[in-house]
Amino acid sequence: MIPFNLGKVVLQHDPLENLSLLPGDVVTILNQNDLRLPQHRQTRLIKIEGEVAAPGVYQVDPGETLPKLLQRLGGLTPQAYVFGAEFTRESIRLRQQENLDVITRRLESQLQSQAFNVSTNRTQDQSVQLQVQNEAQKQSRLQMQVQSQLDRIKSFRSNGRMSLELDTKAQSLSSLPDLPLEDGDHIVIPSVPSFVSAFGAVNNESVLIHKPGKTVADIIKFAGLTEDAEASQAFLLRADGSIVARRDYSGLFDRNFESIKLMPGDTLVVPTQIDRETRYNFVTRTFKDWTQILSNFGLGMAALRILK
Repeated sequence: MIPFNLGKVVLQHDPLENLSLLPGDVVTILNQNDLRLPQHRQTRLIKIEGEVAAPGVYQVDPGETLPKLLQRLGGLTPQAYVFGAEFTRESIRLRQQENLDVITRRLESQLQSQAFNVSTNRTQDQSVQLQVQNEAQKQSRLQMQVQSQLDRIKSFRSNGRMSLELDTKAQSLSSLPDLPLEDGDHIVIPSVPSFVSAFGAVNNESVLIHKPGKTVADIIKFAGLTEDAEASQAFLLRADGSIVARRDYSGLFDRNFESIKLMPGDTLVVPTQIDRETRYNFVTRTFKDWTQILSNFGLGMAALRILK
């Protein structure tokens, strides 16, 4: 192995680095994936699309931020919806997917454990079997319901989106955070959507026209809640990727979830109620909590597809 500096050979024509090749020699050139370089020597390529003056793929300087890059490219178009900016990062996608896989395996293990307990109980004293027969049937149906939801969770894939936590009035480059860009970052600045959405345990799962001043209460009234809706666990998926949960507003007199003003592209999500009065109490409660968390991944991607 004889190391040499390719940069000095090509750019500076350094004769000391320009080694003479012999028959059978193999020249190997490493890339950034083979060898971790210092920050100032790393190549950072990012993709930017949507309502920007010059969409495309660009190389950014070390420490360059999103606002500085957009300013260098000529800024935004008049139709740009800064609050709905989509910022995705590969390192975040990989981390989110790892966490998602761990949670899925944990839920599956809990479900199998509870199913084994039910099977064991059925082999006990004959005198108690009749008493638990109806409960066992309910548990069987519940298990099928939970398994169906688990299969749905397994289909989730993280998109690596990072919430920029913008103010709802954000409409300028200065409102974007000074976040240094990394290689592989992807930014989409959408145009202003004209709708809000309702998903989950609602009678009318649809898209509504957005009007200034429209609130969560308005969309609940229009969509209507089903009998098995868990209204206390409802949450608002904002166009910027952040989550506003109803439970965070409980017991607060100065804030009210229903009075939140909707932004274009916002989505109201109402989860379905799960029976807690069974032997599966712990599993269903845990499953429900994780389902809501994981739904944020799936619904986030659905909302992004609508924005696009």
